[in-house]
Amino acid sequence: MEHAIVGGADQPVRHSGETLRGWLDELPPDLAEVMVAQMSGRSAAAAALLAERPLGHVMKVFDVGGDGVILAALLQRHPRLHGWLLNQRLPAEAGERLRREDMAERCQATTLDVFHGRLPCGYRPLYVLDTVLCQLGDDLAERLLQRIAAGMAGVGSAELWLVEPILPEPPTAHSSVVDDLVWMAVTAAGRARTLIEHGELLRRAGWPDVEQVPLDDEQGLIVARLPRPR
Repeated sequence: MEHAIVGGADQPVRHSGETLRGWLDELPPDLAEVMVAQMSGRSAAAAALLAERPLGHVMKVFDVGGDGVILAALLQRHPRLHGWLLNQRLPAEAGERLRREDMAERCQATTLDVFHGRLPCGYRPLYVLDTVLCQLGDDLAERLLQRIAAGMAGVGSAELWLVEPILPEPPTAHSSVVDDLVWMAVTAAGRARTLIEHGELLRRAGWPDVEQVPLDDEQGLIVARLPRPR
């Protein structure tokens, strides 16, 4: 970002692989550290708000592509829940965080290729994707959402949370506009999206029930649900 936008380099840094956070490898170390710190800070802000949401209908929480911040907050606030942290590149601090919060007995951290590996599921599951779709173009984002929907079909009360920067409509000055520039600079096709664009993406991927829940000034929560099995 510093080189592509501020420094005025000829070509932006763009990662084209199917690996969440793989673009970090192509950033200068100091800039990668700033990006990780910023993402963790936003996750912490969202976690405090998400933990207060009622989760009596959920049995297992699956955190896809996260660093354990939101998952730890949910498990700490709701002691009966069990969780899985799923990431192709598990951050070293994620396991330490979950152990520090005494979550080891109720949580597993698993290295998983979310685009090709078998996604775990369970009865009454909740999948959480924190700042994931903005790293992906529409094709990959839709594919990931389809895989999650297919794995959760028929299990009862299946729910998906997307924590994302939401571009305003009509366009106005907002922090999500900066997010949009950042993700377009460092990824192959990632970008921030409007609520309408998120809804269209989710419905194409098999999630017909979509709701927006305000979080804070920088990010929003989109809740999607699958139809209940008959």
